[in-house]
Amino acid sequence: DLYLSEGWNWVSHPFLTPLSPNDFKDHVDRILGQTLEAWYSDDRDEMKGSLKSLNSGELYKMQATDGYLFEFTARLPVNLAPVVLRKGWNWIGYPFLYPQTLASAFDNSLVQEGDIVIGQGGFSIYSDDDGWTGTLSSLTPGFGYMYKAVQAKAFRFNKAQNMPRLRTQHRMSVSEQLYGFNRFAYPNVMGVIGDVEAEGLSYAKESLTLTAWADGECRGTGRWIDGRLFMTLYGQGGEALTFKAYGENGDTYAVKQQLSFASDVIGKLQSPFMLTLIKEETPVTPIVTETGIKGIYTPSGAFVGRETENLRPGIYIIRQQDNRTKKIIIR
Repeated sequence: DLYLSEGWNWVSHPFLTPLSPNDFKDHVDRILGQTLEAWYSDDRDEMKGSLKSLNSGELYKMQATDGYLFEFTARLPVNLAPVVLRKGWNWIGYPFLYPQTLASAFDNSLVQEGDIVIGQGGFSIYSDDDGWTGTLSSLTPGFGYMYKAVQAKAFRFNKAQNMPRLRTQHRMSVSEQLYGFNRFAYPNVMGVIGDVEAEGLSYAKESLTLTAWADGECRGTGRWIDGRLFMTLYGQGGEALTFKAYGENGDTYAVKQQLSFASDVIGKLQSPFMLTLIKEETPVTPIVTETGIKGIYTPSGAFVGRETENLRPGIYIIRQQDNRTKKIIIR
């Protein structure tokens, strides 16, 4: 089973026989490979372009016109060919029917300090001391990934163990629901390994929620791991990115630095991209009294209840029954 959400999906398949772009023509407008492309032609009711087949072990970015579940039956390869990586970014697929962790999948490969794997939902970087660190912990059937190799090499995936199969259906994260960004709206993913500096910060920096913005919309949020900020952002390419930070006590910060969106990872574990916070004066928002509250959350996504009464001072995100969200500040 391969489920595509409406918008852009990073996918791969494990079959011995290549799939045809025309297998997806009724629900997909465009398919991007690392060097080739196919698109739907209304005149001929078929996929046209230089991309003629979708091979196992490769990532393809598909722009779906709607959500649809594809079902395929085909032979699986008995002996997997080595994955050849060029120095820099490589679009790779995951060739098994069962998920496994990054450490398990790449155990016998020539993984090096600074190698990066990025998926549509997060990314991780490898270090000799700590192994894989980041927001991407495992490889999943049906998904495709980008691997940034420090040096050219070839490896074989470790065979996945017989674990329960997962249907490759995307689910919205809490951050997506709260801040309204859509990971499927854009084909490209950018990673940021960062840290923050701020004068007069009276609480742990890990309690801050960092968000990135472009063209008036949220493009992704950050997550703290071992004292480092891992941000997964979404875009087309070249957009100007600004940042905002929210504290649990109601503080709002602008960020001095800006970035231009690029399909890459900015910052390293030992030299993170530093974000300088500038405190903003935020007006107090009245307590919400209307009915229809579906849930109240902290900026980090923790559920705190369904009533605004007796909330502690701070910033909260209210999700209403119609799934619209609004931010309130209680002092």
